[in-house]
Amino acid sequence: MLILNAGEVRCALPMETAMDTVASAYASVSRGESLTPLRTPLELPKGTILTMPAYLAETDAPGVKIVSVFPENATRGLPTITGLMILLDGSSGIPLAAMDAASLTAIRTGASGGVAAQYLARQDSSVVAVIGAGVQGRAQLQALAAVRALSEVRVYDVNRENAEAFIEDIEGDLPVLPIRCDTAAAAVRDVDVILCATTASSPVFSATGLEPGVHVTGVGSFHPGMAEIGIDTLAKADRIVVDSREACLEEAGDFIQPISRGEITAEVIDSEIGEIVLGQRPGRSNDEEITVFKAVGLAALDIAVAEATYRRARERGMGTEVPL
Repeated sequence: MLILNAGEVRCALPMETAMDTVASAYASVSRGESLTPLRTPLELPKGTILTMPAYLAETDAPGVKIVSVFPENATRGLPTITGLMILLDGSSGIPLAAMDAASLTAIRTGASGGVAAQYLARQDSSVVAVIGAGVQGRAQLQALAAVRALSEVRVYDVNRENAEAFIEDIEGDLPVLPIRCDTAAAAVRDVDVILCATTASSPVFSATGLEPGVHVTGVGSFHPGMAEIGIDTLAKADRIVVDSREACLEEAGDFIQPISRGEITAEVIDSEIGEIVLGQRPGRSNDEEITVFKAVGLAALDIAVAEATYRRARERGMGTEVPL
């Protein structure tokens, strides 16, 4: 079995490759060519452990991802998200590889937002707000920078030190120097794209300042108690696109909470991104639309990027071989 650490995963899976892989996987999912049971959460006093098995016919490589999300780790100098991805051989069930799941998840999630931006963000989008200065926020920004020419990047986080560290860490990766905002309202005012990557239990910005043509991506909230995108934004949006209707209606508090209050129905969801990739549904139709993309994460995408990482690592002689 091949063992790949975080650095090796990042080296084997550049963002452009990840986005191509994710787009293909989204199409496969919407064609019904995957087995993706809903994730199984184990709620603990200090955090959540998620188990996500999946199979993608395109790669014939089943697998399972185990991810721990422990928000208080940040106060202890530890990563909030950690995990392990195990890739299996589809014909024998024999384990092929085990790799760092945190780096894989960040790249995959960033690529998901990047694919959505390709279809939903205005072509001239250049001013972006990042809410949530963590690993996921960085990956979202890197993916967006791969598909749009950025002229201004604003960063907001409830923890000022996190925002400052984020800016210092990422400035060499972008053509412009990010700036820190004191409030979310200041960050989202007159922007073209808003990237949310938080574990917030209530909306992280108000729709009041949203201008026509803005695109919003939300990838942080992943269970019913979380909701980083508010009902005001959903109500103002012209198009709401998700990674999976089933998964979002089961797991995303952004939808579950207002539906339970009778404020919206499930029909508010216009499309799955895979349907747009396949050409079954349109992407952005004009520059005035307000678009929202919500993703809770699909294990089938993890399988796709894990298989691509494994294959590319093998080709490049990367990783450590360990006999079972």
